[in-house]
Amino acid sequence: NLKIRLKVSKVNFATIIPRYLIESIGLIALATYLLFSSKSGLSLQNTLSYIGVVAYGAQKLLPSINTIYSSFSDIIFAQGPLEKIIKALYIDDLEEDFTSIDFNKKETLNFEKIKLKNIQFNFERSENIILNEIDISIDKGSKIGIIGETGSGKSTFIDLVMGLLKPSEGEILIDDKNLYNIDKSFIYKWRSIIAHVPQSIFISDTTIEKNIALGINSKFVDKELLEESAKISELWDYIENTKYKFKTFVGEGGSRLSGGQRQRIGIARALYKKPKLLIFDEATSALDNETEKKIIKNINKFSSDITLLMIAHRLSTLEICDHIYEIKNKKLLYRGTPKNLL
Repeated sequence: NLKIRLKVSKVNFATIIPRYLIESIGLIALATYLLFSSKSGLSLQNTLSYIGVVAYGAQKLLPSINTIYSSFSDIIFAQGPLEKIIKALYIDDLEEDFTSIDFNKKETLNFEKIKLKNIQFNFERSENIILNEIDISIDKGSKIGIIGETGSGKSTFIDLVMGLLKPSEGEILIDDKNLYNIDKSFIYKWRSIIAHVPQSIFISDTTIEKNIALGINSKFVDKELLEESAKISELWDYIENTKYKFKTFVGEGGSRLSGGQRQRIGIARALYKKPKLLIFDEATSALDNETEKKIIKNINKFSSDITLLMIAHRLSTLEICDHIYEIKNKKLLYRGTPKNLL
């Protein structure tokens, strides 16, 4: 935060200072011109008239020049972060026309097993251990439920699996390949096959179609997959009852939608990606039990190959799961099958 504030203050200074410099230099130049004019015997009346016209014109031009300069400074200031963001997205060619990129293309990464081996995690510069001695093996196509009290570390566990957080100790193995010991592209490929549905869904002030196929150019949207995702997420009936169907605008932050409809858009967005690992982090908390059961059943039919990780407080949500684990006292404890728990 300190670095950002220092940079912003420097940019603000660099944006404002030229105006005062130009004004000061202009006044000094006019005063110097008047001094030499008076000494050279020129008519002071004509000189003052000439200077008055120049000063008046400069006064009118200066705000426009300053606005142009400020805008140019803002562009230069924003260019650096933008280049870093694009690089972080693994897009190396800054000259490429982004409207021509087909974001439907997927990295071809297959896996049979995810293994977290003796994982310990604490945030940098903090001695407080969030998770400790985490050992779990997740087979492809399995459905795993995660329960635990608020603040126990469930979301942190999910972030570790997704490769968003790096463990302080231990290994995350994808088919015996360490997620962090191979070339950097491996972690990008891993993330590309994951879809994450959080409890709070980001909704853009645009159409339902663009919110489901988020970030994908309209000409590359797969209409059949779009409809299929809407049907699986139980959003289809709502869309069919609207005037503009998938072209219906949802408002800022989904202001024209209910909480359940926002969550269903998030689920449809995840399914549109056709992930191999699907993660629900309290993703159905705003839905009634009947709709929730339908969606879970639909997902199971959609693809038996999808590996599903579900965080939930309601045990009924986890009925689809093969195994349930609880995060308690910083450890991951096996609790059995939903049938046993219920």
